Amino acid sequence: MAVNVGSTVSVLLTPWIKDHWGWHAAFAVCCTGLIVGLINYVFMVRTLKGIGSPLDEQPVRWGRLAMVLGVGFMALFAVAFVVQHRGIAVACVYIAGIVILSIFGYMIATGAKSERSGLVAALILVAETLLFFIFYQQMSTSLTLFALRNVEWNQTLFGMTLFTWSPAQYQALNPIWIMLLSPLLAWTYTHLGKSARDLPIAAKFAVGFAVAAVGFFIYGLGAGSAVNGKISSWYMIWGYGFYSLGELLVSGLGLAMIARYVPVRMGGFMMGAYFVAAGISQYLGSVVANYASIPENLTDPLESLTIYTKLFNNLGFLAVGGTVLAIVLLPLMKRLSATHSARDDVATSGAAGGLRAVTAEE
Repeated sequence: MAVNVGSTVSVLLTPWIKDHWGWHAAFAVCCTGLIVGLINYVFMVRTLKGIGSPLDEQPVRWGRLAMVLGVGFMALFAVAFVVQHRGIAVACVYIAGIVILSIFGYMIATGAKSERSGLVAALILVAETLLFFIFYQQMSTSLTLFALRNVEWNQTLFGMTLFTWSPAQYQALNPIWIMLLSPLLAWTYTHLGKSARDLPIAAKFAVGFAVAAVGFFIYGLGAGSAVNGKISSWYMIWGYGFYSLGELLVSGLGLAMIARYVPVRMGGFMMGAYFVAAGISQYLGSVVANYASIPENLTDPLESLTIYTKLFNNLGFLAVGGTVLAIVLLPLMKRLSATHSARDDVATSGAAGGLRAVTAEE
């Protein structure tokens, strides 16, 4: 909730600053916010005493700190070089994907039998997460440009204009919906859990794809009531609502999935693999968004509306495909999860038995 409160304020404020004083002022405010955050940490560091791992209590090793900062500084230049050369950047994306998949396969092949079912389940869910992040990436690409060209910026209610959006401010709908939906979803999970009817993670992924499909179809539906190529901003609001619910059902469970299915000794690598997969899918999401690229000389909203709605409808059908795939895989995921849980129970009971034996001897 704290992250999304900050996100809402910043996404609403930054475009407003840009509209009044330009991009330099907007980035300067962002920079100032980061500096204020560091200053706040320095003043509040005493409140964190006793919190963290044992290593946090050890004195700072200034040599190692200097080495880490030096490597980080050099990495800035390496990253800058990569992003300025598209061919190298694309190659890095695919190489990262191949490396992660290869290491995943190696871990499954060489891991203990009690670990393989959980790793296979995690691999399937990571692949589904990768697909969902392709949808997620549309917020900062095609959906923002769609808002720029084909959405009525005046927010009306019963014929009255309440306020006017800036196109980039529509991205604030995502954290706003997350803040509204998170408590409801948490209550639902708790209620279902108490009655032993909670859905497995794989089923929540299927529902997430389904509601994301609804969100994209809402954007396509808005084209039917467009006036001069502009749709009502209400379509954006409700589309983002379903979109954000899908994010909560899929993306929000990613770390929980790793904690449940991956052995502790592999947790660090798997956490990194999960975020690398998210990064790869963000690149793929930008590739998908390019299918709705608008030629520079095209300024007619009626023409751009057709291009965007075609993309959104196709993404809706892709999300339906993801839903079907997730449903088809449910029996396999159920078996893998059951096998993983059973072996965990055996390992736990074995450890408990060992403890009881030691206690009896003592």
